[in-house]
Amino acid sequence: MKKIQIIILIFILSAVFFPNNLSAYKESAKGVDGELTLAGPPFSGKCVHVADGDTVTVLKNGIPVKIRLFGVDCPEKSQEFGKEAKNFSTVLVKGKTVNVRPRKYDNYGRTIASIFIDGKNLSYQLINAGYGWHYKRYSRSVRMAKAEINARNARRGLWQQENPQKPWNYRHSKKRSNKKKMTKASVSDDENISVFVTRNGSKYHRKGCRYLRGKYLEKTVEEAIHEDYSACGWCKPPKN
Repeated sequence: MKKIQIIILIFILSAVFFPNNLSAYKESAKGVDGELTLAGPPFSGKCVHVADGDTVTVLKNGIPVKIRLFGVDCPEKSQEFGKEAKNFSTVLVKGKTVNVRPRKYDNYGRTIASIFIDGKNLSYQLINAGYGWHYKRYSRSVRMAKAEINARNARRGLWQQENPQKPWNYRHSKKRSNKKKMTKASVSDDENISVFVTRNGSKYHRKGCRYLRGKYLEKTVEEAIHEDYSACGWCKPPKN
């Protein structure tokens, strides 16, 4: 409690005696469209992995950072056009140096960010090509909203379908389905066993693993595999 009070006091004193420094801090913390970001300054790095249309991994100073694209929601890999969305992002960014503008972290420890390749916003390109919805719940971008309308009217990508299922509805229905299955049948111990992942790691671990350092999140094996984590070779957790 005392530490928090000291930090608050230092911040107030800095604002009173060094207002220019405070302004500079705010400017450096701004993300896209001038919004404040809690996930650090922009950086450039090589995209080394594409998990699906809206989830990629980029190296930051040699450390892999898992990124969830801001402003777009692509079909899941098991949905219609999910593979096409993944292929679209793969062709555009995998193996290339991209510019990343972080915004915040999500509940899974991923960095929510806008990614730019050759000055073009990957989220916008996905929406414009018909491989994703403008995620209006989190983004108020007029440009992205117009891109979705244009893609719908031109029947590009997933808009070739008469009534494509929104990915957030798909995920919700899948969770409900999984809950029903859990009540009707027992699930294997391996699926339910707790494993642990770090914010920027690509592996899942048993508790106590020598490579599990710093803050970590608890997940089931099934969740970890679904989110594209692989088993640690040292502690050898279940592989489902």
